[in-house]
Amino acid sequence: MENFTSGYMRRALAKWPKQGSKSPWRVHQNYIRDTISLKWTAVDDGALEFSNPRKASPEPAPRELAEAAK
Repeated sequence: MENFTSGYMRRALAKWPKQGSKSPWRVHQNYIRDTISLKWTAVDDGALEFSNPRKASPEPAPRELAEAAK
């Protein structure tokens, strides 16, 4: 993420979150530790909200768009 060359991205990079001080926001960069944590630790910690996304309304067909533009 640090290879951005755009000025606005480089100026905002210092404001991006890095990691938290405690689990689950602490990143260890250790495959075995992460695997154990993800396999045997609850994901639902009361802060996350699990839901189904709303279904998008179907987009009109190109012919319908052409008729609407008339």
